[in-house]
Amino acid sequence: MMVGLAASLPAALVADAPAKAEAASPLQGHPVALLWLSATVMFVLAGFELGIVLQGQQQAGQSSRQAAIMLAECSLVMLGVNALLFFTSLLEKVPAPILIGAGLLLAITGLAVLAVDRSVAWMYLGVSLTSAGTGLVLPVIAYLAAGSSPQKLGVVMGALSAAAGLGQTLGSAAAGWLFGVLAHRSYGLLTLPLLVMLGLLLARKAWWTVIAVAANTQRSRQRT
Repeated sequence: MMVGLAASLPAALVADAPAKAEAASPLQGHPVALLWLSATVMFVLAGFELGIVLQGQQQAGQSSRQAAIMLAECSLVMLGVNALLFFTSLLEKVPAPILIGAGLLLAITGLAVLAVDRSVAWMYLGVSLTSAGTGLVLPVIAYLAAGSSPQKLGVVMGALSAAAGLGQTLGSAAAGWLFGVLAHRSYGLLTLPLLVMLGLLLARKAWWTVIAVAANTQRSRQRT
């Protein structure tokens, strides 16, 4: 990765004027929206992955090998979605709110499948859908944040990392308790944070529109 960055990145970045850079920040006006989205998706992802391991121990007929395969499937599906986004330039062609909404719907559907049916075949489907959904949303968050001004980029990325780390920690702790009490039905409860974010996406369109437009404007200036 470092060799690729060294070969492809420009030798120096030309910073815009401070006034323009401030106006181009993708988090201007509603900084909490992107942070909450990052924390929520990581909360669910951590709980979902821990649930795969715990359910393998609780469910008769499911071996540790199957749980390991499901975790590998999760990683491969997310990697495939990431590759699709970047190689097809889908992030630049499709509005960010649409991609985020589609990712949330996929993840919600996958978790619902896992909560309803415990058969191995349906679990593989649920894992694929959930992985595809979270694998779609997380790159969009990074893409929007990367459009911030050079003066604010470190602050924005640091805040996102902190939010993601907090969400992951809380998700692991919550899943450990939930799966001990409710077993596979915990997947259904993990849909609730995603449903809340999907509701905010639909009810507060201005938040996500401001973020997406500002990021696209910043990239257009950088190209010119």
